[in-house]
Amino acid sequence: MRLLLAEDEDDLAKGIQTILVMSHCFVKLAFYCLIKK
Repeated sequence: MRLLLAEDEDDLAKGIQTILVMSHCFVKLAFYCLIKK
C-alpha cells in the first residue's frame, strides 16, 4: 500500500464517505424492496 500525499487525504476521506453513504442508501432500498414483496 503506497503512502498518500497530504493533499490527497481529504479527497480520499470524501470518497470513502460518499461510498459509505451510497452503500447505506442502497442497503436501505434493497431492504425496503424485500419487505414490500
